[in-house]
Amino acid sequence: MDWAILGDISVFMIIRRLGNRRIFRKLLENKQVAKVTTWIGRHGFGPVFLLLCFPFSPSSVINVVSGISKINFYQYALAIILGKAVMIFSMAYVGVSIFSFAKHPTRAIVVGVCIVLLWVLGKFIEKRLQEKSLLKSSEDVTQDI
Repeated sequence: MDWAILGDISVFMIIRRLGNRRIFRKLLENKQVAKVTTWIGRHGFGPVFLLLCFPFSPSSVINVVSGISKINFYQYALAIILGKAVMIFSMAYVGVSIFSFAKHPTRAIVVGVCIVLLWVLGKFIEKRLQEKSLLKSSEDVTQDI
């Protein structure tokens, strides 16, 4: 899990660093791409976390779109860590095939509960990070005066 998370964060940081290049500006001129990146930037943790919980989600696309968007790095990292944890847990606990869900519905319920609990935990942590950020920015403004 550690290497997957490091790889995702590395792709995010590379795309974030290269985001001002001409190729990405052309990409952002597309209405659909601009709409998705704006939506991800506005909603932050939630959609990235939920998309990464499922093993069939293309994490490379999620990383690139997140890197282009205005999502906060800490929200992104939190979503990656918790989302990958749920994905790996669900694959190990339920199985890798859709038939495993049908054979063991209680396991699917356990995974669903884990997704909800980690989403709530992530939203709590995201709120705390935002509060700290607002507090720090208000202190910086006070010091400037």
